[in-house]
Amino acid sequence: MGGWYRKEIKSVADLKGLKMRISNLAGAVLTKLGVVPQSIPGGEIYTALEKGTIDAAEWVGPYDDLKLGFNKVAPNYYYPGWWKAARNFLCTSTTRPGRP
Repeated sequence: MGGWYRKEIKSVADLKGLKMRISNLAGAVLTKLGVVPQSIPGGEIYTALEKGTIDAAEWVGPYDDLKLGFNKVAPNYYYPGWWKAARNFLCTSTTRPGRP
């Protein structure tokens, strides 16, 4: 789990029914934990969090996300998301064969 959450996540049970802006493989996996993935363009994440349309969002990373003010509407941040490491591994292993 990684990203910005409107409410504190204390257990897997807190993910049940959670509407989260997340996509692709991560969204499919989190669905198994009860998360309801939402497909929302980057420019609409702040407003969706602010209005409660979504309960959580995963975007770029803390530095860029803070510039967008996500911390103002979703004060709970969890890092890292396991999908970030997977993306980096896939990129490294396919574009730079033989290199760690």
